Amino acid sequence: EALQRKRELRQEDSKYREYLKKLIEEEKSREKELEKNYSTASGSSLGEAY
Repeated sequence: EALQRKRELRQEDSKYREYLKKLIEEEKSREKELEKNYSTASGSSLGEAY
């Protein structure tokens, strides 16, 4: 009984880790997108200033 429970917990744990990893990956890609958009936006505004 206890072993069964432990195995289930471990499965839940790995699922949770996978989920967290996915979230972190998505967050990183979103930040990259934001940086890209920001750098192009600031770059174009700098070009207009001169």
